[in-house]
Amino acid sequence: MDSQILMAERQYSAQRRRKGTTGYWGLIAGIAIVPGLVMLVVFPPMGLLYLPIVGVAAVLGIGVAAVINKTSTAQQAGAASSGPVSFGQVYTMAPPAQVWPALQQAAATQGLFGGMIGPTTMQVNRAMGVVTPSSKVLIDVRPSYDRPGMGVVSILAEPTLPVASVDYGRHQGMVNALLFAVPQAGPAIGPGFTTY
Repeated sequence: MDSQILMAERQYSAQRRRKGTTGYWGLIAGIAIVPGLVMLVVFPPMGLLYLPIVGVAAVLGIGVAAVINKTSTAQQAGAASSGPVSFGQVYTMAPPAQVWPALQQAAATQGLFGGMIGPTTMQVNRAMGVVTPSSKVLIDVRPSYDRPGMGVVSILAEPTLPVASVDYGRHQGMVNALLFAVPQAGPAIGPGFTTY
């Protein structure tokens, strides 16, 4: 099935993000709570003031980041799913020999560079930006299982840092730009597969 293409990579990405996020928030909680507990023991009034302030700041920070991420991805149109891990697929009538050069050119215009890692898969990377983490993008071009005579292009973009939860629509934009570059593209598969 075409929907299963890059499924192992998507599941690995989800697992990696869960582990990274759990460790990250555990570390943040330890850094935030330990000084508060020490203050409670040494100077109780200051400790009672510190813990609620840190809690409110954490909730506000997470809320602002979520709103920024939601508004930046809500405006984009295309087959790619939103979020820091973005996935999209499109069918094409063009042969792979015509699809690959178009995708390589589109990748270069997006600042993505890399090479083939398998017979049907290319990995390209993008360097870290001022406020965005570096990215890894997998592009797969193969004959369609579901639509004989057509090809299917599958693209998965994710941050290389597993704890990145805000990307300002960067990965969704990259996936959409690459999918739009596919020659003789037919219907998209999606929009928005579950990205875990």
